[in-house]
Amino acid sequence: MLDSRIIKKLAADAGFDLCGVTPCRHLAQNEEWFRSWLAQGRQASLEYLERNVSKRFDPGLLVEGARTAVVCAVSYKNRA
Repeated sequence: MLDSRIIKKLAADAGFDLCGVTPCRHLAQNEEWFRSWLAQGRQASLEYLERNVSKRFDPGLLVEGARTAVVCAVSYKNRA
């Protein structure tokens, strides 16, 4: 199994500005808030936010058997 420090180092070496590693779990409280936010129409014309809501908050529904999520980011203001 890869250690999260190794994963973060590999991500940095690949040019990512940020990298996080976290266990996959259902984010029930966040999902409840988001569904309420959607019900209030706060998404305006961003209709894509209404799709796959369950998968947004339970990674196990997105990738069956997923145990860990690795999330990487690149700054909009990078030199490339």
